[in-house]
Parts: sequence; structure tokens; C-alpha cells
Amino acid sequence: MSDNIPLFTNLDTPDLERRVRSREAETSWQAAAISTADVKSVRAFVLQLLGRGRPLTDDEIYAVYRDAGGRRTPQRLRTAREELTHPKEGLPLVKEHVRIGTSQFGNPARQWVIA
Repeated sequence: MSDNIPLFTNLDTPDLERRVRSREAETSWQAAAISTADVKSVRAFVLQLLGRGRPLTDDEIYAVYRDAGGRRTPQRLRTAREELTHPKEGLPLVKEHVRIGTSQFGNPARQWVIA
């Protein structure tokens, strides 16, 4: 190995073999490939959006994210919001609002605010 060749490592590269069974659908492999930086950026987006003070449903959070050019799925946004609502460590940063909102289909839906 030559000393002139730089060694690049990416600590955010997921070990997909450990996270997905070999016979899983392609979508499972794609989801597993989401880097730690991507996960953090989605959570940061949710926090910033809810920090504006207006209660939002998951549908509304996703609509703003998509309109801002976000590329993740509605499920990824719901997961990010859930991670902020029930973190593995520390206090929740997001909580359920006392009022119920309306989903994109007209059904009752929880609204979320900064804790």
C-alpha cells in the first residue's frame, strides 16, 4: 500500500448485512441504507418545523417536508417524529397536542408540538 494514497472512511456508512435479512425486499435494503446524518437531518427538520409554534399532524409535517424538497417517505417522517416523542435517552422533545386535528383523508389525527 502506497503512503501517497489517502484512506477515506465514512463512519455513517451502515453495515447493511447486519440490518437486513438477505431475502428482504429491495425497499428494506433502501431503508437500511439511510445514513445516520440523514436520520438526524429529518429529526432536525421536524423539530424546526414544530418550533414555529403551530400544532401539526403527521400528514402536515410530511407535506411541508415534501414541498421543501425532502426525499424521504411519510413513514420516515413519522418515525423521526416518534423518535423525538419517545427518545431512547433523555426527555421527549415533541409531545401530543391537546386538540385533535384532521388527516389528509378527513379522519381524526393527532397533532404534535414541541414538548
